[in-house]
Amino acid sequence: MDPVQKVFDCQDLRHLILTKVVYAKYKEELYARMKEFFDHQVITNWYKFCQCEDCLRNRAYYASLL
Repeated sequence: MDPVQKVFDCQDLRHLILTKVVYAKYKEELYARMKEFFDHQVITNWYKFCQCEDCLRNRAYYASLL
């Protein structure tokens, strides 16, 4: 039996590894994807909140399409 198998056979060690190491890895990835999604949403919908002339024209144009 190799050392990796011995570690994962121990339920307490397996739980500790999965909750501390693996969870932290995916938590960072999830945070990065959520940040990317919200950044994209803000950028693509900025014209709805901006008060410059170009954005006001865009807002009027898209409102007329609905």
